[in-house]
Amino acid sequence: MTHEDHDRIQRWVSLPWPARQVWSEIGGLTAIADWHPLIESAELVDIEGASHRHLRTIDGDLITERVIDTGPHHYTCEIVESHLPVIDYRSTLSCAVEDEGCRVFWGATFEPLDPQADELITGFFEAGLRGLRDMYGG
Repeated sequence: MTHEDHDRIQRWVSLPWPARQVWSEIGGLTAIADWHPLIESAELVDIEGASHRHLRTIDGDLITERVIDTGPHHYTCEIVESHLPVIDYRSTLSCAVEDEGCRVFWGATFEPLDPQADELITGFFEAGLRGLRDMYGG
């Protein structure tokens, strides 16, 4: 599964490491806390028989996401509850083979509830991808 052309926000970073290795380190549903500078902790929880992820930001906010899909080099989650001014938020993180390594792609669809929503989500994605670039020297 790759990004969708209708993603509202899409960002990516190319890294000089094999996709399999990068995904093995970043692709776990709780691994985001290891590479995203704005995420303090990530925990998998079961809510009514469905896998969810609790993300705690460095500001103490809690984001609850339901895991929609996982695959060899991607996962998709949707926000169930958060402080973010969005509804119908769904994002996919994926990693694809590229000539000199891999490309990590992050895209999301959502409806903004505030004019700042696009800027907030873009800033969140870019901070995370900068974290990956710092880790892998991309």
